[in-house]
Order: sequence, then structure tokens, then C-alpha cells
Amino acid sequence: MGGFRAATALVRGLRDLVRGPRRRPAESAPSATPDPAPFDDLITRIDRYGAAWVRETAPVLHPLLPTDWAPLGGLIPDGTWWTAPTDDPGWVSPPLALPAGTHWRYLHVRFAATAPDGVARTQLFRDDGDGFQESSSVSWQIVADGVERTYVIDLTAHTLPANRVPQRLRLDPLDRPGRLRLARLTLIADLAQVEPGSNLRTIMAERYLRGGGVECGALQNPMTVPATARVIYVDRLTLADARAHYPELDGQTLTPPNLVADLQRLPIGDGRVDFCIGNHLLEHARDPIGGLCQFLRTLRPGGVAFVSVPDVSHPLARGRPVTPFTPRLEDHRPTPDR
Repeated sequence: MGGFRAATALVRGLRDLVRGPRRRPAESAPSATPDPAPFDDLITRIDRYGAAWVRETAPVLHPLLPTDWAPLGGLIPDGTWWTAPTDDPGWVSPPLALPAGTHWRYLHVRFAATAPDGVARTQLFRDDGDGFQESSSVSWQIVADGVERTYVIDLTAHTLPANRVPQRLRLDPLDRPGRLRLARLTLIADLAQVEPGSNLRTIMAERYLRGGGVECGALQNPMTVPATARVIYVDRLTLADARAHYPELDGQTLTPPNLVADLQRLPIGDGRVDFCIGNHLLEHARDPIGGLCQFLRTLRPGGVAFVSVPDVSHPLARGRPVTPFTPRLEDHRPTPDR
């Protein structure tokens, strides 16, 4: 009877008790040259921890070696710099052999330039099989004072063809004589984590949450989900018990649970949901490994476990000790009460 009630509650929650969708606010049109800061942070993390640290569903980046790019416009090598005697200096890439199955959306380029008046315009061309055309290019103003700077180009913004893999790229850093130093070129995939916006969770949810799923431990901060997602809420406490247990949340709206259940014993069948959400949940669980196993058990093939935990590199967490793995493994070992 208990299993039947749990199944009935799950169906009823998905059908009737799901909260109305909370939509992202409309954002402005994408810029062809986005803010480079999140991209610099992304590459720093990859250099430090490896690409798996920031991977979503496909390869994250594809480095392009500046030494493989051919100089244009009579560029003259001068140590680590190049002297540009003409108004149209630049570099052109060799044919790009890009890994299949990835939408390479951004070019991250780092270079330094000098020009007589300290300003210039840079132009990027892409060859989609018909040569370098003005219609397949984007330009932007740079500061040409000799300081190395990062620029990010959205290859799908404005006049650049969307969803087409470029065969070659051409970078014209200056529109006048000057000096150049090319440091780094990297293609970056279409990642949700570098999209503009202040709420990364909402951006990631818009990209990856579809169908029906559960959120555990939402309390006063349920996930904002897209209209294509239906959520039922699971908590170990009833609404009244949560009010009594968390007096610090007095006056705040709490999420009424559709199912009252322990994270380690979710009353949901194997492979029944499209996603499971647990934001700042696992670090409070008595058995975080067991909680994650429950998420993976209940997910359908291809489903999404949407989990956020404290980041040791975050300024507010840097002074805290890193949680060792062995105690968490001990927490997962079977005991008589489990």
C-alpha cells in the first residue's frame, strides 16, 4: 500500500501539483564580441584542472596553434613581435580539422598591438567553403597600446553564419601599420556556462532540463525551470516541520513538498524521471554518495542530474578545509539503520 501511495503521489504531483513555469527574463541580442572575463576564467580552470572540470555534453575547447597560421600583408618577424608595414596585416589559419559533433561557437584570441594613435579595428573572417567574404566577417575596435588583451568573438552572432563549421579563419588585427604579437587562439564550444546572464543555474536549466523530474530540498529557493520542465518537490520534512526546523527562514516562502521522503530512499521507480535537481543538498546529506546514487537510479537513460555543491575556489569557501573523501565513503557503507 505504501508503494502504491508513493506512486500515486508522484503521478499527481507531476499532473496537478507542479508549480507554474518561471521563465527567464528576455535578454538583449547577443554581442559578436562578448565580455572575455568568463572565457578567461574558463580557460584558467581548464589549464589548472583539465577540460573535464567544465565539460557539459561535448568537447569544451580546441586549441589553435598561432605558429600554424600564415602571416598576411607583408608582416615582418621581429623577435616575438611582427611589424606590419601595410594597412591590412593579419594571419590566416590552415584548414581546420575540428572534432565532429560539437558546435564551435566562440573564438578566444589573445594578442597585443601597437598603432600610431593607440586605436585600431580588428576584423575576423571565416571561410565556410566560399572563401573569405565581408558578409562572413565581424569587426570591432581595439586598444593598440602594446598591452596584451583577450577578445572573444561569437562566430554565430550578427552576420556570421550560424550552425556552420568554418573551414578556415582569418584574423586582421589592425587596419593600419603597426606592430603585433599573437599569443593564443582557442575555439570554444557552445557552452551554457559562458552565456551572458547573472544566474548560471537558470541558464543551465534552460539548456538541459526537459520533461518531468524532481527537486529535492528546494525549501526557500526552488530552481527556476523552463516551460518545458515539470517538477515535483521532495523533502524529508513536511512544510510544518520545515517551519519548526528552520526558524531562520521565518517570513520566507517555503516550497511545499509533494513527496515527503529521505534522499537515501526516494520512493520513485528505476528510470522514471528525466531529471533530478539537488542544489546545495548533497553537502548536507548524511550519505552524499548514496543520495547521488538515488538520483542516478531514478533517471531515465540520457537524463540529467542537476547538482550544485560548494566550489572550493569560490572566495567565500577558500578559507574552509577541503572535505576528504574517506569519511564520505564511510558514510556510504551499509549500517543496520539503512
